[in-house]
Amino acid sequence: MINNYEAAYRMLNHGQVSLDTRHPTFRDKLDLFFVDYDWVPLLVQESYLNSMQKRSTTADISTMAEAAEFISDAEVMNVHLRSE
Repeated sequence: MINNYEAAYRMLNHGQVSLDTRHPTFRDKLDLFFVDYDWVPLLVQESYLNSMQKRSTTADISTMAEAAEFISDAEVMNVHLRSE
């Protein structure tokens, strides 16, 4: 079993092996998220910009902005689900 930090690292690692190769199905990716569904999204939010350091094209910046928007939307939905 992997811990929160390892799950976030695996989701953000753009290194030697892509996420789709190591975790080919949507279910595999969900398993990473649900290692700890309170902490892993926060760890991803804290680190996703660092994982994109060497990318600076307009498309990359647009992708980062879209990721920030999705992370924000997910947090709003999480708060709403837990309060209702």
